Amino acid sequence: MVESDRQRLLDRLRDLDLERQRVLAELRALPPESGLLPFECAPLGRPVRAQVPSSPEDKVALFLELFRCRADVYAKLWEGQAKNAENPAKKAMGYMPAVQPEWWGKVGKKAGKGYDSLPPTAFLPLEETAAREHLEGKQTIGTYAIRRDDTCTFLAADFDKEHWAQDAGAFVAAAKEWGIDAPLERSRSGNGGHVWIFFDTPVAARSARRLGTLILARAAAGRSQMRLQSYDRFFPNQDSLPKGGFGNLIALPLQKTPRAQGNSVFVDEALQPYPDPWAHLSAIRRLSSGELDSLLARFDVAA
Repeated sequence: MVESDRQRLLDRLRDLDLERQRVLAELRALPPESGLLPFECAPLGRPVRAQVPSSPEDKVALFLELFRCRADVYAKLWEGQAKNAENPAKKAMGYMPAVQPEWWGKVGKKAGKGYDSLPPTAFLPLEETAAREHLEGKQTIGTYAIRRDDTCTFLAADFDKEHWAQDAGAFVAAAKEWGIDAPLERSRSGNGGHVWIFFDTPVAARSARRLGTLILARAAAGRSQMRLQSYDRFFPNQDSLPKGGFGNLIALPLQKTPRAQGNSVFVDEALQPYPDPWAHLSAIRRLSSGELDSLLARFDVAA
C-alpha cells in the first residue's frame, strides 16, 4: 500500500507539472499585456433562479443544476486504514468512481484502472439521492469536470498554498472586470479555494480553459506580486477526455461536515460565508456559449 501511495503521489506531481507547463505556455502565447487591460462590461449571463429554493427537493435540484457536469457517473470519497509501519494510525483516502454494489471490489480505486472495461450500467448516476446524501453529510462526492463530448458546464480554478486567498481574490476581481460572475468557495481543508465560472449550456472544455487562462493573465497583470505560486490547476484540466478514464474530478461543495467548520462553502470578499448559501447560488449568473465566444474573440483567441 505504501508503494502504491508513493506512486500515486508521484503521478500527481507529474500531472501538476505538465498542467503548469501548459498554462504557462498559453500565457506566453497570449496578446501583449496591453490587450488584457480592464474594460467596462455589464454583468454577463442570467441568474440561475428567479426565486430562492426553500424545500430540500428544490435545493438539491439547484445543486445538481450547477455542479453536475456528467450525469452518468460521479466520484465518491473512500477512507481506509493505511498499511504504514511508521504510522499505523494513518488513514488512506481518495476518490473513485461510484459503482453498483455487484462491481465493488472488482476494479482498482484509481480511475482508469479497469473502469474502461465496465459496462455503462455498472456506474451509479449522479442524481438526487447522491446529492442529498452529500449535503446531509452521509457521503462525500465529486464530479468529473469533462464530458464524453469534450464539453464542460463549469470552469473552476484551484488555489492553495500561503497566498491562496489574495490570488483567488485577484482572479475573482479580474473576472468581474469583464462582467463574469466568479464565486469563491473555500475548500474542504480551509487552506485553499476554488473560483467557479458556470455556463448555462455545455461549452467546449478548450474554450472554457482558454477563458480561464485569460482571466489568470489579467489577474497577474493587475497584481505584480502574483506569480502563479498559489494557482494549482483548472477543472477540467484537459481539453479532451483522456482515453480509458474520466478526466480529473473536483470535490463538490457544501458537504455537511466541513460546512459546519466554515469550509466547503461560498465566501464573500472578507472570506465570510454567505448567511444563506442557497440565495447566493440562486443569484449566480451563468455565461452563455455566445458570451464565451465573444470574450475569446475580443482577444483574438481561437475557441
